Amino acid sequence: REGGEKGVQGEYAQLLLNTGIVSPVSKEVAGADLFHAELSGQLADFLLPILEGQPDGKGGTSTGGLKMMTLTDIYCLYNRARGIDMVSPADLHKACELFQPRGVPLRLKAFASGVLVVQSEKAMGDTASDALQQLLSSTPAGVTAAHLSQALGYTMRVSRDLLEKSESDGEICRDDSIEGLRFFPNFIQTPPATWVA
Repeated sequence: REGGEKGVQGEYAQLLLNTGIVSPVSKEVAGADLFHAELSGQLADFLLPILEGQPDGKGGTSTGGLKMMTLTDIYCLYNRARGIDMVSPADLHKACELFQPRGVPLRLKAFASGVLVVQSEKAMGDTASDALQQLLSSTPAGVTAAHLSQALGYTMRVSRDLLEKSESDGEICRDDSIEGLRFFPNFIQTPPATWVA
């Protein structure tokens, strides 16, 4: 039995090494005062390759480049990588709030629906809006949340929130028909260049 436990511990250690978590921070080791700051740094190291598609340190690139993930997805993914030494949702939330003060190129953002996401600075500003406009211009039949989700790699909830935010900003308009909800460029507010004489 002792050999079996060592085998499981070895697999756990290898899992952490493969995901970039060499020594997971804990409240016992870091102390209550430094725990969230240390967790924030470790979480940033874990998320940056996923969100920005940076090199994984093994000569390759992560499957990332997602630019944005829900806090719920991060909680599941990060705790899976940590194995048995999981962090609570409150600790994860507090660590994400420390990204900006620590100068990490990640931000915690809340959509109007209440969904919390962590996004890379590369996805902030007009990047998501530009990607949506490109997709709209190449899709005459309109864009659904499922289409946006598949094209940009976001979850359905994030895609729906992005579409609703773009609609409330006046960039796009909706067509809610028997075929479902589709979004189109808002030519009334911003006519295409071909319409301007």
